[in-house]
Amino acid sequence: MPKPIKYIDDPRLLATNENVAALELKGLVKAKKYMEGDRYQGRQPVSGIYRKPNGMLTCELLYGNDFRVLEQVEDWCFGQVVKDGYVGYTRADNLTLATDKTHYVCTLGTGMYQQGDIKSTFLKWLPHGTRLGVAGTEGRFARLASGQFVPANHLRKIGDWEGDFVSIAERYLDVPYLWGGNSPLGIDCSGLVSNALTHVGMESPRDSDQQFADLGILLDKSERPRRGDLVFWEGHVGIMVDEHEMLHATAYHMLVVVESLKAVMSRIEASKEARFLGLKRFTRLA
Repeated sequence: MPKPIKYIDDPRLLATNENVAALELKGLVKAKKYMEGDRYQGRQPVSGIYRKPNGMLTCELLYGNDFRVLEQVEDWCFGQVVKDGYVGYTRADNLTLATDKTHYVCTLGTGMYQQGDIKSTFLKWLPHGTRLGVAGTEGRFARLASGQFVPANHLRKIGDWEGDFVSIAERYLDVPYLWGGNSPLGIDCSGLVSNALTHVGMESPRDSDQQFADLGILLDKSERPRRGDLVFWEGHVGIMVDEHEMLHATAYHMLVVVESLKAVMSRIEASKEARFLGLKRFTRLA
């Protein structure tokens, strides 16, 4: 379950608090105890992951996505989002024991039903990126291993990734901006990039500074942007949809929008809030 230790100096990814640390950190950090942890998964459509109990939202856990629990104290669990290694606290009632997953929700959202019938009881909404175990099909519905039903055409097999991450990100147009958000209910700039890349089969860090460090190759200033390039400022990232326009989740509009790169650069430069870092390009996407 644990990924290789890469960010030993980054508290966002270091699975330790004042009491417990992940077993692989023994000898690297001090803690009262070291734990392998237990594999749980999100049981709510979207669950908050917080820096501390009742603290600031740092990221979110989607339904069926795995969370490594290292410690539970009263109503709160401390652990790590398995997908990107992000560390934090979530309420215990947001979690259930992990199960095997075979498919993911590929549309912006879908519904879970009691039966394979559009007129049956609607149980809950599920966001893009939900992970599910499918046991079979009944007509137009996938029958889940847990007994509920989801429209089959809203799912893809895990590993059957899509080809264009920009098209995936474009589905989030007009979704509200949310700091730490990771779903169609609300998303931030780096969450948009991470979600889109995940569903073309590419691992992505959660935050924009990590993405700038890890993703793609830095372009020379003479290079012209093209579709799929990532454009970075300190604390912000966008996705080029063509040579001139970029898609991003922005607190300025509090939405996911498409704007001209020139307009965004002028606005950020005028605000003096962030330094432009450059454009990065992928040589491969899977």
